[in-house]
Amino acid sequence: MRSRQNPLNSLAIVSELRAGSKVNTRNALANHYASVCHESDCILRHFHPANRVNKTRVILLLHSGFEEMEAVAPMDLLSRAGVEVCPVSLTEDLLVEGRSGISIRASDYFKDLPKEVLFDAVILPGGPGINALRQHPELCAFLKMHHAAGKRLACICAAPLLLKDAGLVPQHYTAHPSTAAELPDTLESKCVWDGTILTSRGAGTATEFGLALVEALAGASTRVQIAESICWSED
Repeated sequence: MRSRQNPLNSLAIVSELRAGSKVNTRNALANHYASVCHESDCILRHFHPANRVNKTRVILLLHSGFEEMEAVAPMDLLSRAGVEVCPVSLTEDLLVEGRSGISIRASDYFKDLPKEVLFDAVILPGGPGINALRQHPELCAFLKMHHAAGKRLACICAAPLLLKDAGLVPQHYTAHPSTAAELPDTLESKCVWDGTILTSRGAGTATEFGLALVEALAGASTRVQIAESICWSED
């Protein structure tokens, strides 16, 4: 098993501008997002059900080429709501680079998760990296396991295609317009709940996506409080 990073640094966000510009983002953002994974949490041993703390816990699955806004918005909003967000890498590296060159450091590898682990919600950001995850057997099994257990699945942008692969496309859903060939019945709503499955359209709806998860996991009053605190209009 690979060595783990200090959990206090498990969620370092680094701006890696390919032109070689000076990196400025990490220091500005890392302190805020470090609170998402606490020192005693989001370490592999704490994923085991026997060691679970009494706290709502979600997994954010990071893949190469993910849409950064679709990962960071729900991550930030849920952490404000007191939800434990565990960023986990679907790649061979803990530092996962998004489509715009911004990287998020995961706390663990998806392949190392105990098979019986369950989260209160599974969050999948979209982006061009979704194509490499199509028909991913372990990921499909993970989504099916959570759905069967009544846990929430949250997919945004192109990520609903992974619901299709797992045979979990709900009757009512939305997705990025680029998925229309495979998901022809997409609604134009920003976010759509159908049972325990939440879908959303793309980076421009990422805040609404995150707030929908806040409401589902922490209550409507918490959503209102957080929306007001960030000057978000619910109109």
